Amino acid sequence: MKTLTDYAGPFPVINLVGTDFLVNACTMQLIEAADPSNKIDYFDMIDLQDHLELVYDTSTKSSYQGRWDQYYDKENTQLFWLRPFGAMDPAGMNELMDYVKPGWRDSYRSDWPVINLAGADFYADDQLNSFRQKDNPWNLIHFHEVMQVNGQMGVYLDKRVMNVPFPHEFNSYEPPSEMPENVIFAEVPSGPELAILLNEANAARQQQPDIYSLSPNQRGR
Repeated sequence: MKTLTDYAGPFPVINLVGTDFLVNACTMQLIEAADPSNKIDYFDMIDLQDHLELVYDTSTKSSYQGRWDQYYDKENTQLFWLRPFGAMDPAGMNELMDYVKPGWRDSYRSDWPVINLAGADFYADDQLNSFRQKDNPWNLIHFHEVMQVNGQMGVYLDKRVMNVPFPHEFNSYEPPSEMPENVIFAEVPSGPELAILLNEANAARQQQPDIYSLSPNQRGR
């Protein structure tokens, strides 16, 4: 019987202080590319929903095993913010969800308005209060990230990850006069415009008949 550990990728790669790690969302692990026996588990990190935090020990190339409130005193430790596993490795997360919750895709509506951000389509998903990337449902940009710049509503977008930059990487409230190559300001509908689009999508859905509630005659029998 096929198990989650049979998943063979392909795996995205991230680099931690010069060491490449494969991102495997199916097993929720970072696996050292040069030494697959070296794994960093999801439970070695703190999950803050929109990102993961990992205290990395450069001497062991693994997670720091000491007290988190003392890591900053160590010369061999470094704090990393990482995207959620699903955002980093959507194919692996899809594989995991197919295994543990078949039919999970049905919970993600595909009739929400579509907004294009830097060439990538996002659903304006009212249920998640987020822009949800069309081809990666695990990559979410929360509506509260939208801000007004020079009279236009939008989000600062890191094109490498198709999400807002982490605050320690880019200050959205005091952006530099010359933007980094990987960051753009992507325009989105204003609050009232988005509300109209979402209301129309919800209204259209409510008008669709539920085939299970129809009488046999209404079903065409």
